Amino acid sequence: MIKNSILVLISLNPDRTDCAGNEYPESGYIRAAVYYANSNILHGLYGIAWGKYRSNKWLNVDEKAEWCIVRIDRTNEVYCIDEDESLIKFQTGSVVYSGNRFDCEKYIDDRLDGSERDVCFQRPTILPAIKEQEV
Repeated sequence: MIKNSILVLISLNPDRTDCAGNEYPESGYIRAAVYYANSNILHGLYGIAWGKYRSNKWLNVDEKAEWCIVRIDRTNEVYCIDEDESLIKFQTGSVVYSGNRFDCEKYIDDRLDGSERDVCFQRPTILPAIKEQEV
């Protein structure tokens, strides 16, 4: 269910690995080979939250790049690396869609009403969970 998840746009090398060597399946569970809660993208899985970016700074734009969408649970630790580019890092997730860049971006857009896009950036810090504001 989308309300309990964050969808992350991931661009990969042609062999479906990221720059840290994590191998992404076409679909199913993915876990970082190495994870540390820091800003180094070599220590975890990373991508663009909700596919919302301003530039290609963190994307593999090679014409042979592979693309996928990873769903992460909001109760997982999420580290915001670049708030302006919506780049986040996390340890585990599930590949829910693989395709070209356009189709992956459309997959996210088709599943949002627009109000959820900024929710993971309430604070650019390590978040054990994204919770509702307590009253």
